[in-house]
Amino acid sequence: MIKLSDRPSAFDKYPVVKDDVRNALKRGGVVAVGDPEGLTELAKEAKDSFWYRLFLCHDGCPEEVVETLAKLADHWEVHYSVSFQYPRGKVDRRGAIQKLVKEGLKARIVAVPENTFACASPSCRMCKSVCPSNAIRLKEGRVSIDPDKCTSCGLCVAACPLYSLDMPGLAPNELFAAVPPAKAGAAERVVWRTPDTLSPSDFKERTLVVLGIPLRVRIIVEYFTKVLGWEYCDDEGCVRPSKAEPRRCDHSLPEDVSPLVSIKMAYSLEDFYEVVVNPKLCDACTACSEACPTRSLVLRTPTPAMVILTHLPAACVGCHACVRACPVQKKLDALGLNIKMIRVVEGEGECVWKNLVVKRIFRPKCAVCDKFLDVDVDEYINAVERFVERVSRGEFENVFDISSFLNKSEDLLKVLLCKECYSKYKQGVLPPQTVAKLVLLTVGCVYEQEGVRRGWADPVKALWHVASQLEVGGISYCSELNAYKALFGGVEFNLRGGPRQR
Repeated sequence: MIKLSDRPSAFDKYPVVKDDVRNALKRGGVVAVGDPEGLTELAKEAKDSFWYRLFLCHDGCPEEVVETLAKLADHWEVHYSVSFQYPRGKVDRRGAIQKLVKEGLKARIVAVPENTFACASPSCRMCKSVCPSNAIRLKEGRVSIDPDKCTSCGLCVAACPLYSLDMPGLAPNELFAAVPPAKAGAAERVVWRTPDTLSPSDFKERTLVVLGIPLRVRIIVEYFTKVLGWEYCDDEGCVRPSKAEPRRCDHSLPEDVSPLVSIKMAYSLEDFYEVVVNPKLCDACTACSEACPTRSLVLRTPTPAMVILTHLPAACVGCHACVRACPVQKKLDALGLNIKMIRVVEGEGECVWKNLVVKRIFRPKCAVCDKFLDVDVDEYINAVERFVERVSRGEFENVFDISSFLNKSEDLLKVLLCKECYSKYKQGVLPPQTVAKLVLLTVGCVYEQEGVRRGWADPVKALWHVASQLEVGGISYCSELNAYKALFGGVEFNLRGGPRQR
């Protein structure tokens, strides 16, 4: 931190000389406190040496703000490198070093944007898409920037929807940390300037003068005007404050998400987006919810057989990560079909979860014990259809016919029963007639639940005919199956198959 004197020429009384100030700016941020004329002169002198790393604070700045800015400045770093080609022919070590130093002196050393937060989604590539020099690589949850290619344009910083990138110097995240709402009384006005536009008149009482690249202007303006109730001024003019009340959103963000996203959610700042999904094409995979950086897309499973894809528009930043990650959308695009399985549209920032897709997932269960079967669903359905086909042809008249058929159809039983129950059946622990009845009711229940989904016709009358022979009443196979299993669970079977009360 530099404390300027009250003398007209600020550089005359620095504890360091001009070159030392420039070197300090190359190494990191500098906070300067002093009179308006001295601060203005310093900014204009330093504009060619990482001027966006320079904090300017009027003599009337509150001590807590100066202290916070000074602590932030200690953490700033600049990363740069120089690329060059070796001269052709034989080159000794001294010649190579001389060439490197010469190129280093000629090179325009630039500031490289920094990761303030880990990249929350590998499917969000907005920073990479806007980089004009192809300097960005996404690796291991971080944004890697090649300093030899980076031109310090700041487009990636402005494009990042989660504000995970910042330019070295006064970054918005650092600025918000320095002046949180709790200290709103420390200032009433903020002015954002460049060295060319800065003048002593900008330094007024209860004013914070910010020297830097005004990226993401809208979110910054709205933060100062709506959240803090400050007046915001830049080269385009001043914006008057209009206080905004925070909302109460029942949503938790990841721990490493930027404070700007939290502010955006709480105070309805910037545009809002909604995700629209075609439920007929969605196969309820987890790709979109895993790719969503703000967790605004959540896949819930209230029951093992049901999944619900929900969305919170208030937390959506419109990064399109879900669209890029969707495997169905990738297939549609690869086929050249103009069909949108998932898309992002402008909407309202509502604090209410919306159900986008409600799907019932069919998971085959053991006909006896209700355990989920580790079998292919198509194989299970084919086995059910083969059994129904035999019933519809009138091959079974009673439970003994079904029992005899199942005893000869080991492949069918291995599909419809779990390994434990199949082993008990083969050992005679489970009576064949009881298993036959459970298989019949299970098949009928599958037809009831999956008939509409799979385009099946209504359960054939033959099923009801055989069921009547088994003294099955009521109007639903599933209800009868549940009732019979409740009875079946309360009895123990001897090897001859006769029930015995526990």
